[in-house]
Amino acid sequence: VQLQILNRLFRPTFFNDLRTNQEIGYVASSFVSETNEYPTLSTLVVSDSNNAKQLKEKVMGFNYGFATAFQNVSNKTIENVKKSMIEELEKRPENLFVEAEPYFDDWTDGNYSFDSLEKTIGYINNTNKDDLLALVNTMFLEGQYMNTTIQIRGDDFKDTPFFNW
Repeated sequence: VQLQILNRLFRPTFFNDLRTNQEIGYVASSFVSETNEYPTLSTLVVSDSNNAKQLKEKVMGFNYGFATAFQNVSNKTIENVKKSMIEELEKRPENLFVEAEPYFDDWTDGNYSFDSLEKTIGYINNTNKDDLLALVNTMFLEGQYMNTTIQIRGDDFKDTPFFNW
């Protein structure tokens, strides 16, 4: 849930900086998912003007800049993001399939209390700026995260290097 809150702030700045300001590619986005039961923050950049090495370096630079700037994000901004997320979760379902989806997810996960929605809302309510700041610092400044990089080169970049640690 903390990554989801964080991504609500991360994604638009990622897009604005890399896509709009730096014009490094025509796709620049981020999303939260799960990899082997671990929460994952993924970024996606598609570029026809930068090679794989340049892209990775720019994403890493953005991450560091985001982490340092995040300290100045106001509590009000974070509270507005949380409020928006809760409103989306509490929104009246559009149809039976939308209404049933959380129950199917709980059933698939073996959660027969069917309380994931209520727990998620509780986690959102109980998250504060200090929690998010600790997460940002751990990930982007201290580097305590798993980093998986998938690099695909087109013909225009077939003779350029991949990013390598």
